[in-house]
Amino acid sequence: MAPTEAERVKREYAAGRRGFAHVDLADAELDGVDLQGADLSGAVLERAQLRGANLAMATLVGARCAGAHCERADFSGADLTQADLTGAHLSGANLRGATLRAARLDGADLSGAILVSADAALASAGQVDFAEARLKAAQLTGADLTGADFQGADISGAELAEATLNPDDLEGAYWAGEDPRDADGGTDLSE
Repeated sequence: MAPTEAERVKREYAAGRRGFAHVDLADAELDGVDLQGADLSGAVLERAQLRGANLAMATLVGARCAGAHCERADFSGADLTQADLTGAHLSGANLRGATLRAARLDGADLSGAILVSADAALASAGQVDFAEARLKAAQLTGADLTGADFQGADISGAELAEATLNPDDLEGAYWAGEDPRDADGGTDLSE
């Protein structure tokens, strides 16, 4: 029986290869895999099982990860620019310092996730569950956060200039300093 694409990637990564751009790992079983620093630009990871995976410092620019299960995965410092994470399961994931610029996160579960100093400027993040997430000093400039749930989230120092959200969506969020609902940075606090 021929090895699966997931088995091939794991074997080649263990042998020192880091370039896996445009690899098709849709529906792959990769729970706990170590792909730290791998180049997965344009990879197809739709519905992949990546629970507890190590993707720290990985490059996933333009990756298609819709519906992927990435609970408790480590994406710290990863580049997810323009990645499609629509409906992805990222609860408890570590995205500290990750770049999510112009990423599609609509309907994703980021409850309890760590997004400290993450850059999600211009991201489409409507209906995202950020409950209990840590978004301290996160860059959310120009992001569409319509209908996002921030219940119990720490948004201290988060940059929300020109972001689109309903002020009620921030109900139950925690922040130190000025109330972001009173921001003068052009934030569109739509009703």
